[in-house]
Amino acid sequence: MKIISVSIVSGLFLTAVLPAAKAATGTISLSAAVTPTTCVVPANQLTRTITLPAMTSASLAGKADGEKIVNQNMAFTFTGCETGLTGVGVKFDFTKDGDYLTNTGDAEGVKLAITDTSDTKIDTGDTIPSTDYDAAAGTGSVNAKVWAYRVGTAAPVGGSISSTATVTVVTN
Repeated sequence: MKIISVSIVSGLFLTAVLPAAKAATGTISLSAAVTPTTCVVPANQLTRTITLPAMTSASLAGKADGEKIVNQNMAFTFTGCETGLTGVGVKFDFTKDGDYLTNTGDAEGVKLAITDTSDTKIDTGDTIPSTDYDAAAGTGSVNAKVWAYRVGTAAPVGGSISSTATVTVVTN
């Protein structure tokens, strides 16, 4: 649920003074604006490139299907959150290929997945909540990881691994 603020502006237009036999009438015009408010997360945390350590085909050959290879942390910091929020988080949306993000690169035998702090893979549309959200201070953080996993048993093929996820700040 997003917090919104509403401003009401009213104007009063009176008619000319009429004889006492008729009631005076007027028109009141009302207008309002709805402005969403949310937390601030630095732009360089929402739009960035995460680069994992390089892997060699030889180092992958001995790994089992589904085995974690290397990872890179992703942190998101929240500040300026409106009072009244009970929690914040980051939602991840991506195109799936089985349990993994779709690889648009040309490497084979490795795919990427996003995990929470306990290294549990998340699904597209899942939100990782802040575990340290301080409602009074309006601050919190979300920590996630990108893991490279060995996929399949065929010999790995060298090349690039590339996936994309859209992140959305979620408040409630």
